[in-house]
Amino acid sequence: MANLVSKAYDALDDAIMYGANKVVRAWNWTTGKTKADLANLTIVLAGTLNVAGTYAVNPSDTGLAVLICFMAGKGTPKLHNEIENREERAFYSNCKDIYVEAWKDRTKYLGPAFSLIGGAAAGIACLDPKIKYSERVSMDLFGIFMGSFSVAGYIMRTDYLPPRKDAFSRGVDKLVELWNQTAPAHQPI
Repeated sequence: MANLVSKAYDALDDAIMYGANKVVRAWNWTTGKTKADLANLTIVLAGTLNVAGTYAVNPSDTGLAVLICFMAGKGTPKLHNEIENREERAFYSNCKDIYVEAWKDRTKYLGPAFSLIGGAAAGIACLDPKIKYSERVSMDLFGIFMGSFSVAGYIMRTDYLPPRKDAFSRGVDKLVELWNQTAPAHQPI
């Protein structure tokens, strides 16, 4: 039975990672930024949504929401940047970094754990009729915030792509190149 569960989880994980790789490739192609930028943005946006939503629904809980977001999100961007720096060095030396690969293996199981924590918070809020509406929304927003760590984990497990020019800059460069090719050459008199 455990082997069947393991195979099912691996199939689900492979499908999620396929989608995450496509998203990171599209992000890199469009913005020119790296996967660490996307993962950090995911956590910052979810934390901002958590704090803003909590303030809108129940201003007295805002301090707690800010504290949770700050403490949970403080070290994560630093870790993402360290992982990316190690991956970049390994990429340019045609090697694999053992620390990064071990981190990816551990994160394979942490991503669903964060999703379960977030889902549990949202589920408890929906199931208990004694919970007030404001507390229910706060728990739902906390669930989204925890889910963002799961999404960021999947993003950071994708393939390394070096930074490059964004799509707009590449388009302008191509237009300039085409213009220079079609411009009439000046003939000496």
